[in-house]
Amino acid sequence: MVVSDFALKALDGRNYRLSEYRGEVVAVVFWASWCGPCRDELSRLQSLRELYADAGLQVLAVSMDERTDAAASVAASLRLTYPQLHDADLALSKVWDPQRLPATYLFGRAGELRYLQLGSDAQSRIDLVARVRTLLDE
Repeated sequence: MVVSDFALKALDGRNYRLSEYRGEVVAVVFWASWCGPCRDELSRLQSLRELYADAGLQVLAVSMDERTDAAASVAASLRLTYPQLHDADLALSKVWDPQRLPATYLFGRAGELRYLQLGSDAQSRIDLVARVRTLLDE
């Protein structure tokens, strides 16, 4: 699967572009405030980011909520420190087409999509950590 670069505004007003993170391992997670498993995934990615930040792991969360206040409330309650982007018109979601939430796209240092995780269960959480470690070691 080939995914396109994007530029989205974060809840803090700053614009982010996926291509800015070449040279780092990047997890892009699509989520929504009404999705219970999404909250777990966001927390797990926060922990991974804290653990592997110095090794080059970046996380970008893309909220599919209509309203920014719903996404901001979840991000604040989970104490997320990575960028919270808002796909206001769902244009990026239509292009990337996450089939299930949460949808976590994992990119290697060259910017290539290396792994896509749809949903979240015990095995997929183990797989994601293993894949992040492998990509960081490359």
